[in-house]
Amino acid sequence: GLVLKKLTELPIGITMGLAIEKSGQKNIKRIECSGGLPMAKGVLIVDDAVFMRMMIKDILEKNGYSVAGEAENGIKAIEAYKELNPDIVTMDITMPEMNGIEALRGIKTIDPNAKVVMCSAMGQHSMVMEAIKSGAEDFIVKPFNGERVVEAISKALK
Repeated sequence: GLVLKKLTELPIGITMGLAIEKSGQKNIKRIECSGGLPMAKGVLIVDDAVFMRMMIKDILEKNGYSVAGEAENGIKAIEAYKELNPDIVTMDITMPEMNGIEALRGIKTIDPNAKVVMCSAMGQHSMVMEAIKSGAEDFIVKPFNGERVVEAISKALK
C-alpha cells in the first residue's frame, strides 16, 4: 500500500508530501510534490574533466534541474545509470576506459528509452553522427553555451 503524509504547504501552493511505499520488507520513501512548479528533473553528468562537470552542473542547477549524480568515464556512467535511473544523461564523447558512444550503447541496452545528450568538442562530426545513430537525443558542442545546454535538455525531456 501507499501511505502519504502531508508535510508542509509552501507559500507558492506546493504541497510537499512524503510517500512511503510498503513493498515486501522495505519501506521506500519518496518526496512528492503537487501543485506549483514541476519537480526538478534528475540529470546524470558524465565527463572525465571535473571542471566540465562543474560547468554543466552549474548551468543546469541555475535553470531548475537537479543533478542526480556524476561519472568520469563510460564504465562508471553505466553503473551510475543503473543505480540512479536519472531522467536524462549528458555524456562526453572522449573519455578514458570507455568512451561516451560505447557508454551510450550500454545505457540503451539497459533502458531503450534512456535520454542521452552527447557533449562533443568542435570537429567531432563523425562521432556525433555515430552517437545519434546509437540513440542519442541531441548533442551540445563545447565550449558550452548555457542557453544551448538548457534547450537540448528540455527538448530531450519532452
